[in-house]
Formats: sequence, structure tokens, C-alpha cells
Amino acid sequence: MQVSIEDSASSVTSPASMLSTNTPVSRIKLERFGKSSVVLARCPATEGQAAPDQSAYAPLFQNASDIVANYRGLLRAAHIVPDELARIDLCGPSKPVPKPTARKSAPKNR
Repeated sequence: MQVSIEDSASSVTSPASMLSTNTPVSRIKLERFGKSSVVLARCPATEGQAAPDQSAYAPLFQNASDIVANYRGLLRAAHIVPDELARIDLCGPSKPVPKPTARKSAPKNR
């Protein structure tokens, strides 16, 4: 059995600010060996219609959100992830790629 808990953010922010907030869980998936998966997902409102009533599932989503927050805290993700990203410089300004220099060929001996 495998459990997958997902959350997402709708805006682009820095890794540090993303990890400092506890976004609510939007999807819970239970995968069972040899059986079909069971998925519970929040249903957003669609154009012209209100979101469906999922209040009965609110405690499950809240418990899953608490689990993700505890997991991030135990892993110290708010400290480790930004440090690691800074170390590999993924979040820094992009550096221009240097143009290859023309090489002079060696003189030919006759």
C-alpha cells in the first residue's frame, strides 16, 4: 500500500517562502497492490457553478495537511531545501553561456 498526499500553490514564489507556508492538501491517493487506487481530491468551482459541497471530507483533508506540515518540519525542509538550491545556484540569476573561442590550428609541417 502506498499513500500519496499532494498540495499545490497557484502563484510562483521563492522556495523559501513556499516552504514557510502550509498550503492545504488538495489530493489524497491510496494505491493498493493488485487493486484499483482510491483518490479523494478537492473539486474547485467551475465557471458559472459553485464548488461542490465536500464538507464531509474536510477532516480528512485537514489531517492530511497536518501530516504534510509535520513531515516538512521533521525533515527541516524550510532550512535544507533553500540552502541546497542556493548551493547549486538554481534560484540565482542566469549566467550567460560563454561563446566558444576560435582555436588556431597548429602549423602544418611540409
